[in-house]
Amino acid sequence: MRFRNTLLLLAIFLLLGGYTYFFELRGKSGLEDAKIEEADTSVWEIEASEVVQLDISGPDGQTRLVRKDGQSWSLIDPTTGAEVPADNDRLDRIVDSLAHLQARRVLTGTLDLAEYGLDEPKWRLDLKLQDGTKKTLQWGDPTPRKSDYYVKRNEENRVYIIAAYIIEDMERLVREPAYAPTPTPTPTSTPSATSPSSEGAGEATPLASQE
Repeated sequence: MRFRNTLLLLAIFLLLGGYTYFFELRGKSGLEDAKIEEADTSVWEIEASEVVQLDISGPDGQTRLVRKDGQSWSLIDPTTGAEVPADNDRLDRIVDSLAHLQARRVLTGTLDLAEYGLDEPKWRLDLKLQDGTKKTLQWGDPTPRKSDYYVKRNEENRVYIIAAYIIEDMERLVREPAYAPTPTPTPTSTPSATSPSSEGAGEATPLASQE
């Protein structure tokens, strides 16, 4: 029984290793020199409340979002500097996911960043904290199954594999700017029309006398 369990565990391990190779890393050169670290690797740990500015740029344009009073977000026009209210709920959700950013896997060692679209990344996030600290993410190609993206932090020569929904949320901030929702008008009651009372309404009509 123990031997059978050992074989089963070995088979599971090989399957997981095959999944990583065929669906995340297949076709990437230099893998013999790369070290694969497993999941739950923290990219960084910051407090969401300390994030005061997001700058995102890519092929579809750029956007800047600032939080001046620690609560309300604003969209800043990068050309004119004009400021409009932003969607706080949407931005708070994105910032929460960025504050405790986790990588599914990390590739280190000798890497050819061009194999991951990271030699000249198309997209970039610059995140600014209250104390002036800046953090940068740049992302390139999606993994073959499109479930994750290859990302690098600052100018490090390592590759993080990040869940696609996090990356897509940031790109959507450029494609679909986070304007504050338009308030829904409150319905007002309309007084019902009443017909004017006719003169003598409610009075009995006398019957014609009969001879």
